[in-house]
Amino acid sequence: MRDHRRINEPAKTILLNEAMLRSRKRMAEYVVGQIYDSDKNQLPYGGAVDINGRIVWAVTEEEDKATKERIKKAFGKK
Repeated sequence: MRDHRRINEPAKTILLNEAMLRSRKRMAEYVVGQIYDSDKNQLPYGGAVDINGRIVWAVTEEEDKATKERIKKAFGKK
């Protein structure tokens, strides 16, 4: 049986494959703990760096898209 996670939103239900979620999280986890280098574009969707220049957390592409959708839904024209 496939393992899926459902995210319920008012207008739609998004079905995400658990393996896809794990691989995307691994990509974000890969840069966490590294020293930030702006030439490598390690945080294309945002994140945070501590006072020593180490990456504390990174925003994934899915989180970025979901945030943009919520903003459009809240402030977009109807």
